[in-house]
This record gives sequence, C-alpha cells and structure tokens, in this order.
Amino acid sequence: MNSQRGAALITVLLVMLVLTALGIAVSLIMTSEDRISSRQDLQKLALYAAEAGLRRGEETLLGYTVDQANGLLQYASSTPEAWRETPSTPQHPDYTDLGSWDGLHLGTYLRTADGTELSNVPVVLTGAKGLPAFFSVFVRNNPTDPSKQPTTNGDLVIRLVAVGWVASSADPNAPFSGRGVRAVKILEEEYSFEGQSSPSNMAQKNVNQQGTGSIVYSPPGT
Repeated sequence: MNSQRGAALITVLLVMLVLTALGIAVSLIMTSEDRISSRQDLQKLALYAAEAGLRRGEETLLGYTVDQANGLLQYASSTPEAWRETPSTPQHPDYTDLGSWDGLHLGTYLRTADGTELSNVPVVLTGAKGLPAFFSVFVRNNPTDPSKQPTTNGDLVIRLVAVGWVASSADPNAPFSGRGVRAVKILEEEYSFEGQSSPSNMAQKNVNQQGTGSIVYSPPGT
C-alpha cells in the first residue's frame, strides 16, 4: 500500500513538473509573440508617418517651378535629424561613391513656400496608441544625373525622400534615450519635370508614381 502511495505521489509530481514546464513555455512564446507584434505595430506607424511625409512633400512641390529645382538642392539645412542616434544636418550623396546613396545621405530638407524646413514634423495617426510620430522630408538629385553634381539638376529629375519615425520626442538636443526612437521608415519616390517649361509646375501633380522603396532602421536595443 505504501509503495502504491509513493508511486502515485511521484506520478503527481511528474505531471505537475510537466505542466509547469508547459506553462513556462507557453508564457515565453506569448511574450515573444507580443514583442514581435509590438515591433510590427511600431514599424507600421513609422511607415504611415513616412507616407504622410511623402504626401506633404508632393503638396509642397506643387508650388515650385522647373527653374527652382537647383534652388531646392542647393539649400543648406540647419536642423539636425532627430531620428538618428547622433543627430546631424542632412548630407548629400557623393557622386564618386555609389555606396553613399543610402539612408545616411538623404539630400537636404524640402522647404515650404515660406522657407520652413519640413524637418521633425509631428503627425497625428489613428491607432498610434499615444505614441508620438514624426516625419522629415528631403530632396536629393538622382544618381544618373548628367551633371554628376548633388546640387545641380541636369535632367529635370529629382528624388523626394520621406523619413517617418515613432519616438517619445523629436528634440535633436535631447539624448537618444530621451528621444526614445522606436522605429524608422524611409520612403523615396522620383519626381520628373520632363515636358514642363518654366514657369510650369512639376508634372507629378500629387500622383504617386509607384516608385517607392523603403528600409527599416532599427535603433540600438530594440
């Protein structure tokens, strides 16, 4: 009788051990899935912010003429890019280095008619769950421009770039931990002035040419 009780106790303990292990495994899986889901949500919010930036950029460019393309590219930005770990002012790509056409060399800020830089602009997003989102809009020359100069447009084609990100703050003077950058998306599309003569507006007319590409920037520790 005692041996049977001992065997039953061991069986119960083994069952409890297995159930405990299963519970821990399920908990770990759910935590991991929640983490992945949260990261995906943040990336979506950053994408929506970048899309809002592209639309704002398109609206702004409607006020510029063909002859003003060089002026757009030659503007010297003054506001640091808050989404970077180490904020700095925007930089043009180097035509002698094709590898410089990346997320670190986005060109220069696009400005509105009154001269305001479209930099670190807050945007209200439905479903943001209280997380602030921002965008910055840039213009840069295209890598095949015959001028081979970042600030001289020779083929009536420029690139519009929008960076959207989710963070606690867009203050470039705050430490990176204080800014709390969680996710960043970069979208780019090509604009063509082809067929337009001064002082005509650009041909895109607020239409997405489906030339958009994107990258994801993963801040340290995420």
